Amino acid sequence: MLKLRNRLSFRQARDAVAIAFVLGLFFSLFQITVDLIGEREDADQTVHQVLKTLEAPAIQAAFHVDHNLAANVVSSLFEYRPIYSATLVDDFGDSLAHLQRPVTGGWLSTLADAILNEQDSFILPLVNERTDKPLGELRVRVDGALIIDDFFRRSVLIIIFGFLRALILAGILVSVFYVTLTKPLAALTRRIVETDPTDDNAAPFTVGKNHEDDELGQLASSVNHFATLTKEHLNQRKFAERALKESEERFRDVAESAGDWIWEMDENLRFTFLSQRYFELSTLKPEEILGKTRWEMAGANPLKDETWEKHKATLEARQPFRDFEFAVQGNGGEDRAFKVSGKPVFGPDGAFRGYRGTAVDFTEALALKNQLDQATKLATLGEIATGIAHEISQPLNIIRMKADLCLLLLEKGTSSVDELKAELTSVSGQIERAGAIMNHILEFGRNETDTPEAVFVSAAIERAVGLITEQLKDRNIALTLDLAEPCRPVSGVPVKLEQVVLNLLVNARDAITKNGKQAGGADPGGEITVQVEDLRESDEVRLVVSDTGGGIPETVLDHIFDPFFTTKEVGEGTGLGLSISFGIVETMGGTIKAANVGDGAQFTVEFPIIQEEPGVF
Repeated sequence: MLKLRNRLSFRQARDAVAIAFVLGLFFSLFQITVDLIGEREDADQTVHQVLKTLEAPAIQAAFHVDHNLAANVVSSLFEYRPIYSATLVDDFGDSLAHLQRPVTGGWLSTLADAILNEQDSFILPLVNERTDKPLGELRVRVDGALIIDDFFRRSVLIIIFGFLRALILAGILVSVFYVTLTKPLAALTRRIVETDPTDDNAAPFTVGKNHEDDELGQLASSVNHFATLTKEHLNQRKFAERALKESEERFRDVAESAGDWIWEMDENLRFTFLSQRYFELSTLKPEEILGKTRWEMAGANPLKDETWEKHKATLEARQPFRDFEFAVQGNGGEDRAFKVSGKPVFGPDGAFRGYRGTAVDFTEALALKNQLDQATKLATLGEIATGIAHEISQPLNIIRMKADLCLLLLEKGTSSVDELKAELTSVSGQIERAGAIMNHILEFGRNETDTPEAVFVSAAIERAVGLITEQLKDRNIALTLDLAEPCRPVSGVPVKLEQVVLNLLVNARDAITKNGKQAGGADPGGEITVQVEDLRESDEVRLVVSDTGGGIPETVLDHIFDPFFTTKEVGEGTGLGLSISFGIVETMGGTIKAANVGDGAQFTVEFPIIQEEPGVF
């Protein structure tokens, strides 16, 4: 329960009475001052009236020098209490009668002197009316303290009664304010405290009929409105919390059951969360990775040509990233390939809070891709098998002819050892040539690892050209090589780079052949141009393959790198050559573009160079 001095009614009454008392005191003092001035004027008039009353006897006493009469006059003056000294003198200044009593001392005397300005002496000249001759003077002195004593007694009573009136008014106001304000307001407050804001059946707040239209009624109405809004807000919050909890459970279920997993990092790029799927795939335990960065994970190594430095630079620049690939050791001891994507998270104040993203295990997809790449290479070999057979048949025919010649010379017995030695040396050279062709085919068709190394683009071009040259000659297609020297090496897998070049040459060959058939020519022919340029300004090596095969339809130009997309007839292609070439170039950090230039298509491939050259192919 509130103390009396803390109640609003008491404070209002106190303040009102205090203001009224101060104002009343001020006006009372002002009125007292005005009355005091009037009191002083009244006292002066009274003294003058008393002197006028005794003027005639005083003149007679002075004229006849009658001491007894003079004594009676002076004695009569003392009937006016404030007079404390009276003297009657003749015209020579001699005293005819004098009477005096003690004057009042103390603070009243000092105050009287200050207020009356020490004007306590009065003189009445005595003059003969017939001759206007002065006869003497009647002198009196007045005690001002006695004049203001009664006045101040009355003033004190007025102030005391005013104070008592203020106290009585305060009591009345406290009671009135309590009944009309504090009591209903306290009741409303108790109702608010005791009411459960979530109770939909709670009665509305009221303050009585007498207050329905005043400020308390408006307050109760506002509280009811606020209570309604609070209930709605609480209900919405309950619904939101329930929905959030369900969403979190659904999110967690999806995260735990999905093939992908979710991860989060703090502002220091250290893991704070990974879903369970990750720990099912790797050998790491939560305590071995939480609180660490991605590059601190045991056994983690980037794939492609990516490095931790590049990945760190992306994260420190607070940039989103996609499909960063790295490998870790799996539960079965095998290497697992992971692909990670993420985006930075910023708070409402714009401060960096960390990263959030997803990751997927694409080990099987990577193996399937490698198998598909291998199958595509073998399919390409199948497409150029005729040319390869022709390439091998030449040294075999020479070997057969040289062998027959040696047998003939031996049968005739006419050859010398040097002649036979020369023929057999030629046979050995042709066997070495055929072996080199077979080794090249075996190397191209072998399923190699994806470990990148430094490789010269021009060398890969020359090896790819060696597999298709005869087919181009058979189809009357001219091949022009513009291999700038020296070109700096790029980073990649030699066979895969050779596969890219061979795919581009095969596509150019097929485009020229198809364009010739559509033109109706028996032996249409065409031209393929291969150019290599070292771009010193951008530190790139550019490979350009152009043909005169009529170009690519503009409607399909944006889709030629899509998997299984082809413009060839059914059975003439897999639709994977350019798609796989695009993936190989992208893995090497390069770009490949297609455009129609002149009478055909032009493919432009650009690779970033490397500075070091260990194990150059």
